[in-house]
Amino acid sequence: PDKGTGSFASGLMGWGFGLKQFARTYSRKFGEEESKLVERLWGDNFFDGQGKTGKKSSDGSDGTSLKRAFCQFVLDPI
Repeated sequence: PDKGTGSFASGLMGWGFGLKQFARTYSRKFGEEESKLVERLWGDNFFDGQGKTGKKSSDGSDGTSLKRAFCQFVLDPI
């Protein structure tokens, strides 16, 4: 999925999406390249809202545990 080739779908509920769709939306919001966001939305990538930075570890700048970027920016909004 981090190369933009994966999709997620539910035939029962009638929906489907790829990371590119979410990356396109967030690229406008964050002013970041879509291709870079596709990579950052998958795997061991976290976003520290307090520090406004992406991280490779789940340790937040205020000592809290961070959610994976995929969960925070893709699954939670669904």
